[in-house]
Amino acid sequence: MTRRPLKQFLLSSNAIQAHLLCLTLIVLLSLSIWEGNTQPDYKWGLLFTIIVYPVLLGLLWWSDRLEEQEAVEHLIESITEPERLRRKRRVWRRGSLIFFFGISVAFVYAGHQGVVIELLPAHYLGYFFFVVTALGVAGVNIWRGGPLDPRMDPPPGDSETVDELPVDTDPE
Repeated sequence: MTRRPLKQFLLSSNAIQAHLLCLTLIVLLSLSIWEGNTQPDYKWGLLFTIIVYPVLLGLLWWSDRLEEQEAVEHLIESITEPERLRRKRRVWRRGSLIFFFGISVAFVYAGHQGVVIELLPAHYLGYFFFVVTALGVAGVNIWRGGPLDPRMDPPPGDSETVDELPVDTDPE
């Protein structure tokens, strides 16, 4: 995204509003002072307007630059966010498989130590968790319908490209 030249900025709608406001005040205050029917504060008002005019244009230019920077950051974020979400969900799935494996080992150990859960030896539950973990490692979707369901991941080509973004043809 290229920056607009100074001439285009000075002809933008915000800059034209600043031109109209400040130049109108400068002309009106100058005419009042020239004709001699002035109040004592008109000279200070003219000086203030002359000083504020370039400051106001500078602030508008800076605001315009910040908007351009935000647009670039939004573009970068829209391109990288789906990939970041896919990686995050993949890490959570792997982490949950490691957790299931740890739980299965703990239950198998506890079951062999004599722990019984509701008339069921704990090692049977450990073997069940081990089978679920093995299915997950083998690629079976054990998270079907859950928050880690791989079908809910954004597709690999889901991010916007620069060509798909709307082009601003307005010369402002």
